[in-house]
Amino acid sequence: MFDGFKAGTVMIKIVWNIPYTSSWIGGLNYFKNLATALLTLPERRIEPVVLGDIDSLPPPLCNLDSIPYPCEIEKYNLLEHTLKENNIQLFSHGWPLGLMSSIPSLCWIPDFQHKHLPHFFSKTEIAIRDSQFADVACEAQAVLLGSADAEKDFNHFFPKATGKTHVLRFVAVPPCCETPEVVMACYEIAEPYFYIPNQIWSHKNHGLVLEALRIIQASGSCPLVISTGFTNDYRHPAYYNDLCKQVDEAGLSERFRFLGLIDINHVGTLMHSAIAIINPSRFEGWSTTVEEAKSLGKYILLSDISVHREQAPERGLYFDVDDPKALADLMRMALETYSPSKEEEAQQKAKAALPERMTDFARSYEEIVLNVLARESTVSNNISTSNEHSVWYEALRYRSETRINSIESRLNLESRLNLESRLNLESRLNKVEKDYNTLRWNLQHPLCWFIKKIKGKLGIRIKQQVIEEKNE
Repeated sequence: MFDGFKAGTVMIKIVWNIPYTSSWIGGLNYFKNLATALLTLPERRIEPVVLGDIDSLPPPLCNLDSIPYPCEIEKYNLLEHTLKENNIQLFSHGWPLGLMSSIPSLCWIPDFQHKHLPHFFSKTEIAIRDSQFADVACEAQAVLLGSADAEKDFNHFFPKATGKTHVLRFVAVPPCCETPEVVMACYEIAEPYFYIPNQIWSHKNHGLVLEALRIIQASGSCPLVISTGFTNDYRHPAYYNDLCKQVDEAGLSERFRFLGLIDINHVGTLMHSAIAIINPSRFEGWSTTVEEAKSLGKYILLSDISVHREQAPERGLYFDVDDPKALADLMRMALETYSPSKEEEAQQKAKAALPERMTDFARSYEEIVLNVLARESTVSNNISTSNEHSVWYEALRYRSETRINSIESRLNLESRLNLESRLNLESRLNKVEKDYNTLRWNLQHPLCWFIKKIKGKLGIRIKQQVIEEKNE
């Protein structure tokens, strides 16, 4: 048994890599909720530490211990050395340190949106995601998915890595609220409204709400819809402006209002005071909007996608992602049946249930961490004492073959290699060669021929590029 499991021993230290960017607020909210749940767990056994700077992070993340990135983060052995120096026993939500690392990696894959909606991604971004996820499948000791739906996708795309998966369904604490009168006055809201707190990205499907409003408007008075969130979709930069133009052309600019990014406490107030929340998204990993609606006890009108069904909000009503009439009907029904007293009752019930839900969330994560550490401790002992290494070498072989395919895809995709791409591909080839050197003394394997083939391709591409640059 792993020593850290024994009662009364020192807390097990794990490190989080928090991918904080202003364009992916959902990722930051995920870690805020995980930290909040974990830090309030009675008799918890794990201690989260942040890798990198915490000054720009919100509470409670900024209150956690942190360790700095090594100077050359791309050198995995240097990162591993830094983690060992700080008594870290698991690298969670980061990248794989390798099958032979003394510190296991529990890597997080939020979703496989690029597989289901490839038209929302560039070919290069799809290739990068495929490469990164393949590395996780091959090299991570364990993989964390946010839903059974995502786990099903992982097992489909990486059938040889099915034993690595763990599902962690996060629970969200709703944002704090400001005084409703102050917030309503700030945004000049003087009537009942529906609220969409999603980022304004193309896959979030705000256009369906516009079409639903057109239908309602044609039959009489039109309800107010308030939308907040990041308006810059890096994959489709014109999306927000195009959407606003469509709203204006429909004569609904006073009925479908976009407020952009607003204070998080104002978001809490808008959610709390809305007739209902709407989430028309075409795809989600595990929707923060839905989880916050559950924690508030709010009605939520949501797209009928498998993840939303899995989240199963008690007051959820579903519509097809391409059926504006169904959404329009649900909006009419929500307006007609709205009762302030029933809303208050539902919100009090949800508030009372939230602490237990957060405890279950934290305990689920802790158990996953402890199980991964226990399993890796057993695997390490078996490898050091057993003559049967076939599973170990099969994993190495699978990883190398996947890397080869990834490198070849990148070479075929990129007509011109910049220095960063070239160095990245050369680095990946070096890792494959290292695996081959581990494999070749024990197994007959054709990797040597593949490595020579890809090296030849890379060399030809570089030579061609040098000639082109001279002729320019």
